[in-house]
Amino acid sequence: MNKTNVSIRLQVITTYILIYLAVAAVLFSLGFMTNFFNLFMDGNEEMYNFFKAVQELNNKVFGWSVIALVLSLVYIPFELNKGAAGFFGMIYTILTGLFNGLKGISILGKTSSFNEMYNQIDFSSLADYRVSTMPFTLASVFAVLIMVVSLSLTLLSIINYFSITRRGGSNEA
Repeated sequence: MNKTNVSIRLQVITTYILIYLAVAAVLFSLGFMTNFFNLFMDGNEEMYNFFKAVQELNNKVFGWSVIALVLSLVYIPFELNKGAAGFFGMIYTILTGLFNGLKGISILGKTSSFNEMYNQIDFSSLADYRVSTMPFTLASVFAVLIMVVSLSLTLLSIINYFSITRRGGSNEA
């Protein structure tokens, strides 16, 4: 097995990892607000305002995860899940890698900001409320993972495209 075949296999695996990560991010974003429901129902004005504001973050995370899922599923017609992509497939991976990178950085900034806001709230009036920053942490983890995997797939796509083009060989894994 030569280096090109290993690189193509990594690209195939990375393609599926990105699809599964995007599915997991969509599912996560559907339950993101669950931990904050008591702030809406039983909290004071400050908590209610935070609950309304954090919906913006949830909207951004959900929107990006759905777009990332759709974009990653489009890799299949470009056959990145089977072998090295052609020229347009490579261009597509570059564009989606840039998109996911920029959106991920934006999500990380918003997540950090809301995490700080959440930590400044006095939750003493909610007896049964368990303070947890886990939703923000998980949103950040998904953002980083999707960015890293997407950018890795972009690099693998570029490497494989030029390796196959230079050798004039097969693009199958």
